[in-house]
Amino acid sequence: MVRAESSSGGSARFVRCLGRLLTNRGAGLYNGTQTAPGFERTLPGKGRSVTEDREKDRLQRDETERLPLAMKIQKMSVPERIKLAQTGGQEARTLLMQDPNRVVQLAVLDNPKITSSEVVGFANSRNISDEALRKIAENREWYKLYPVRLALVKNPKTPVGIALKLVSTLTSQDLKILAKSKSVSSVIVQAARRQLERGPH
Repeated sequence: MVRAESSSGGSARFVRCLGRLLTNRGAGLYNGTQTAPGFERTLPGKGRSVTEDREKDRLQRDETERLPLAMKIQKMSVPERIKLAQTGGQEARTLLMQDPNRVVQLAVLDNPKITSSEVVGFANSRNISDEALRKIAENREWYKLYPVRLALVKNPKTPVGIALKLVSTLTSQDLKILAKSKSVSSVIVQAARRQLERGPH
């Protein structure tokens, strides 16, 4: 006759089994498909948990977001800089107009947020490409702005053919300054003098 196992003996056996299970889990021998509660999964061959890896990624993202925009731009590829030039704010446009890649500069001029004061500044810049200056001159809305035309004439990087056409649109006061200027092409100086001789237009 099988003797019924006492409740106290069964409880002791259950406690021993539970102790072995917890010991195996702590030693990394837990064999479930999911991470046991209280224990992090370790990435094979990397020696760190998923949680640690995610935390490291988050810290890297936070560090990148805190970088000055100029440093972020330095890490961008050309396509990324072009996209930012077309959609970014004023700080991005100012920085990217100094980009050595002329395609990036041209993309800045396609940005719908660009202001007339920015265009005047770009037209005065010596760091801008002649292609970008040509694009400014060809824009009808910007051409109507006197400060833009004056800046283009005074900028030695503006293609001479474009600058010559704009000389005749300047005031006598600015023509007198140009006629004595040593910072512009001699061709522009002569054109300004001839325009003065013709008198008011």
